[in-house]
Amino acid sequence: MWHWGATAPIAMGTDTERELVRRMLAGDKQAFAALYDRYAPRILGLASKMLSDRSAAEDATQETFLLLWQKAHVYSADKGALLTWLYRICRNICLDRLRRRQRQREVVLDPLTEAEYAVPGVDSGEQWELWVNQALSSLGEGERELLEQAFFHGLSHRQIAEQTKLPLGTVKTRIAAALKKLRHELAAFKQGSRDT
Repeated sequence: MWHWGATAPIAMGTDTERELVRRMLAGDKQAFAALYDRYAPRILGLASKMLSDRSAAEDATQETFLLLWQKAHVYSADKGALLTWLYRICRNICLDRLRRRQRQREVVLDPLTEAEYAVPGVDSGEQWELWVNQALSSLGEGERELLEQAFFHGLSHRQIAEQTKLPLGTVKTRIAAALKKLRHELAAFKQGSRDT
């Protein structure tokens, strides 16, 4: 798999994400390599789940990090953790690949954003990922499957309705209800984090 080779190893826990991004913006390839080592496994996991093809997932991961190197100046830590931004880039790349593969229209859903649930003092994309996974596990299996088909497999509501043999209106209603439940769960996690 593609990797920016650093000439000297960088300890993962010694630099904050913001410091590594700042150094990368200054052209520091070692900082970029540290960010790659820190986040590539998660990005590869998302791409693998969405594309169901290891080689295509590796390519999508490479493309995600190439865009990080080229467009890091666009990233704003005030709007969320770097991992969340990388997930969005990867998701878009994967959806583009799925659309090319299936010649379908892009799914237009109201995405959950980390910025909506930002908690002062919680600067970690890992915390956000944990919250989202916990919130997803609180959904019923049917709700979770509909969201996975829409978000991870890039299917339109109509395609989901055809696959599940559910009426289109039912699919839309259930996806909207599942997103509402996720927002409620994430708001509860946010509130609990502020209370502690």
